[in-house]
Amino acid sequence: MSESSSASHASDDSKDPLLLSKELLESPLDSPELLLSLSSPKRRRRAQTLRVLRILLHIATWVLVSSFLLWALTAFFHEKQGFKASVSYLNKNDTLVYNETLPAKAMPVAINDTKGNNRWTVAIPQYEDFPLEPSAFTDLCLKSHDLARHLDVAKYGFAGHHGYYHVDENFMDVSEAEQNVFLPQSIPAHHESVVRGSKGLPGSETSNRDPKTGVCKRSLTYVLESTDAGFGGALMGLWLAYGLAMKEGRAFFVDDRRWIYGTYTTFFTPPPSASCLPPPEAQRLPCPHHAEHLLVSAATTHWTFGHAFNEEFEDPRGMEVQRQRPIFSLMRAGFEALFHPAPADAKFVEQRVNALRKQVSPGITVGVHVRRGDKLPYDQRFAQSRDYIPSRHFVERANKELGRAYENRTELLGAAVNSSRMVLATDDPAVLEEWEFRGQELAQDRIILATEQHNLINVTSFPEWTGEKVIQPWEGGFNQHQFWDTLGNKEGEDGWWGGADSSLRKRQLMGRAYVLDLAVVSQTDRVICTISSVGCRLLAVMMGWEGAIEEGKWINIDGDFDWDGIRW
Repeated sequence: MSESSSASHASDDSKDPLLLSKELLESPLDSPELLLSLSSPKRRRRAQTLRVLRILLHIATWVLVSSFLLWALTAFFHEKQGFKASVSYLNKNDTLVYNETLPAKAMPVAINDTKGNNRWTVAIPQYEDFPLEPSAFTDLCLKSHDLARHLDVAKYGFAGHHGYYHVDENFMDVSEAEQNVFLPQSIPAHHESVVRGSKGLPGSETSNRDPKTGVCKRSLTYVLESTDAGFGGALMGLWLAYGLAMKEGRAFFVDDRRWIYGTYTTFFTPPPSASCLPPPEAQRLPCPHHAEHLLVSAATTHWTFGHAFNEEFEDPRGMEVQRQRPIFSLMRAGFEALFHPAPADAKFVEQRVNALRKQVSPGITVGVHVRRGDKLPYDQRFAQSRDYIPSRHFVERANKELGRAYENRTELLGAAVNSSRMVLATDDPAVLEEWEFRGQELAQDRIILATEQHNLINVTSFPEWTGEKVIQPWEGGFNQHQFWDTLGNKEGEDGWWGGADSSLRKRQLMGRAYVLDLAVVSQTDRVICTISSVGCRLLAVMMGWEGAIEEGKWINIDGDFDWDGIRW
């Protein structure tokens, strides 16, 4: 056979599919996966699908990361270089002044919307420290009111008196202004911008949650920051704000970053969790009230809980104290949701209350709250001479209440008189050494307020005392000016309001003592106090409307005044 014919035969053999299959089957495979892929078309398709999914996942991740970086850089340069927007400010002469850049500090600004209408919104710089100073919140509300009035006059020829839920058609909420590129896109809220809520507790409805971002559609953030050093004012504002948020269908958040007493969870368990995320800081506004995301603090009390609030929520058909019942209910909702002392303190309160009840049986406990310091009474008999309500007035009223409690059970009166006790809480350690209160019970001795002159260890309830004592650097009860001068340091290692370690610790112990006093006294059978004190009004809320007001177990001895909640 010729070489050419042999080559041709070999070439034909190489094209024979049977020979190819034989050679392929006899050759060793590099991997068992190849055998599986050849023997199973389903596995081959599955492997191809997984490869495609992995590629798509990588692409999606790259797109998300790139989008976030682009957004962050855009927001940064808008902030630093001046966001190009046509805005106007209201100057001191009540004249709008045009500018092409946003203000360097928080300020209401006028804009022309897409239809050419004059509108206004609030611009808060993205990188400004938040929460703002109390004076800045106050200034925002003042300037917002002036700008809104100016636009009303320009549009209608006058600026009328508006109710609490008036909706200003000239106002454009921050989120809408951002969507229309009048304001730069807000930076998402920092995870520490609010106190993290407790899981499993009732929060806002899921309908309040934006399905795309998870951010709340409407919210109220209460800022624990105030020039008022009193702990009671913070509680009253907190409870009232919570009740208002629930009534208006807003998610509720607490911001404690600049609270002089430290963190919220030092005193209480975390607040109820919301079903949505907190809004960006730049979208939280103290004014107007119909803003999507409302911010409330002691500095904005005049706007949130002022005259218009009373007009809206007082019951016009009620007489005297009955007019206050809707406002009382708002506070009560806040108390029930938020007043849950930290676990160790809560356990102490439960043990203390149970011990007092067993100790006085078959008598009663009469809680006595004595506020001294810088809080003078409303009763003009004492206010004019700058005197406090004498201690004997508390004792006389306690004896009267004891008789009233047993007027229909005279057979028990003798034993009740011997076993009943006054349960005393006061801001002035000297009160505990007055003869009227000797032999009576402290509301709590877990944390005792004392002074250099009044050590008070000898009047604690238990022989082997294991509590803590706070030496106040002043005499005569709580005084705000002395508090700021001695314990209100702004410099230190513990944060903006931390101060020195010892100062922060003293403030926290004083706050915990206040919480413990309220928790124990509110569970006595009667409460006697002076309405000029915020703590007195809080005690009524803690007792509940039926017991405190309807049954008359909350007794004010400071003038002829009924309970009311709005006295700041």
